[in-house]
Amino acid sequence: MKASTHFLGGVVVGYTVYPSITGAVIGGVAGLLPDIDDNRSFAGRVFFFISWPLRHIVGHRTLFHSWIPVLLLTICALIWEGGVTLAILTGFSSHILLDMFVGRVQFFFPYELKIGVKMPYALYVVVDLITRIGLAAVALVFVWNTYLSEWFSWI
Repeated sequence: MKASTHFLGGVVVGYTVYPSITGAVIGGVAGLLPDIDDNRSFAGRVFFFISWPLRHIVGHRTLFHSWIPVLLLTICALIWEGGVTLAILTGFSSHILLDMFVGRVQFFFPYELKIGVKMPYALYVVVDLITRIGLAAVALVFVWNTYLSEWFSWI
């Protein structure tokens, strides 16, 4: 999926577990991180010095789309209780789930079994767009309920 879709997915789940701007932003940024193994992605371009070697050593949608970082982040969330670690965990995990809707990931890395829905590119574009619109709508509801509803309570 596009970086904006992954960011919005992370925003929604990050805000859900840590209802604040901080939770939303941290979740959104964490939603971009699994693509650090692809030097063409947003995260890969930001961290180009890491992404290029990772893409050639482990490949895209393998290690960083697997159970390993999810387990490590879960352990961190258990050790350091609080909304920030939960926002990171859920944002990161949302990326993997969203990718499974439009493609296959090697979730059980290092085993080569890939899980997810393989689809033609035209359908991928439609699903990504619909998902992005839906996530943006949910994010707007969060913003409205948290920050704007009292401003317009007279309506």
